[in-house]
Amino acid sequence: MKDYYYILGIEKHATDEQVKSAYKKLAVKFHPDKNNGDKFFEERFKDIQEAYETLSDPILKRNHDATLKNNTNYGNTNTGKAYEEELKRKEREHQEELRRQQREHEDELRQKEEELKRKYQTPEQRAAEEAAMKKEQEEQRKQQENNRKIAELERLNYRLKKANSELAELNTNVVTKTDEIKQIEHDIKNIGYKGKWKEKEKEVDEIAYNILILCFIIFLLILIPFFKSVIERV
Repeated sequence: MKDYYYILGIEKHATDEQVKSAYKKLAVKFHPDKNNGDKFFEERFKDIQEAYETLSDPILKRNHDATLKNNTNYGNTNTGKAYEEELKRKEREHQEELRRQQREHEDELRQKEEELKRKYQTPEQRAAEEAAMKKEQEEQRKQQENNRKIAELERLNYRLKKANSELAELNTNVVTKTDEIKQIEHDIKNIGYKGKWKEKEKEVDEIAYNILILCFIIFLLILIPFFKSVIERV
């Protein structure tokens, strides 16, 4: 059932003057004449009128209050919430219908405009319009291609920066390994027996091998992006 107090936005203990004041404000806001006879506002206005007629009449008001008390929803806001949800649903449907009508109106205007163009345009005008349209499409295609190339260039620059960062890190590792080799060579000079010498020599060979691997990786990181960009340009 409808909660007329909720419809008018007043408390259940509101005075007759408060009922009348609330009705006047809402009636002005939702009157169909002020809203181009819109169906949504017309239904809302009917609810407001019905609420005022009920709450301004002592007998109808007493019956309404009794019905609310007997209703399982009395004492909470379920009735009001249900009414509010219904209003929101109607408002959404109303807005969707307005947007649909607007789209139909715009489509109709475009169609009429095209019909008028076809009717009154000379062959030369049509040819010029088609040429202008093709030119615009070609410019859009070129712009898209330029944007794609710019994005690709930005990706390559990012990869180059990343490769340079990795290269700097590898250079640091090379310096560290070189210092270790020098330290090992120094230790070898101070070792007086052959077994220790061979052990250090093996360790030096392993470090030298690791340095060669690092140099090869650095070489690949530098050349791969370069060759890829050259191939894509070709």
